[in-house]
Amino acid sequence: MIKYFGLFLILICAFSLGFLFRKNMSMRIIILKSVKSMFQQFKTEISYSMPNLTEMMLSVTDSNICELTNRICNNLKSGLTPVESVELGLNNWKMVDIMSNEEKNLLISIISQIGTSDAENQILFLDNSIEKLDYHIENAIINNNKNSKVYFTVSIYVGIALVIILL
Repeated sequence: MIKYFGLFLILICAFSLGFLFRKNMSMRIIILKSVKSMFQQFKTEISYSMPNLTEMMLSVTDSNICELTNRICNNLKSGLTPVESVELGLNNWKMVDIMSNEEKNLLISIISQIGTSDAENQILFLDNSIEKLDYHIENAIINNNKNSKVYFTVSIYVGIALVIILL
């Protein structure tokens, strides 16, 4: 009886692991869309007034990236440069592992450029950055559709294989 319970637990663990991989892949899309909406919000704020970076970060209310923006704000208030603030905020953020290195570098370069020129140039820069984010979102969706089923299926098969070996 205990043996069958252990085998059942192995299957549950394999199922959970596959589900976790699948969730992380879909969470990447959600994070990227949240970052895109943050930059759209920044674009709107810049077009109506010229707030500083800290004020714009504090205005972000999206729960997916609110922790990141709060960390960046705290770093900016402590006197760090925007690049250092974003890098430190990203390194301490729990969702950073979901994003690719290219996406992290894009985020660092975009946020570090905000507030360095006049409103018109910043809006053009944010438009270009939003287009780049759209490209990354499309790639994340394609990867999610292609790989999430694979991870889930492989984890189930590995769990079944372990059960068969242990029987």
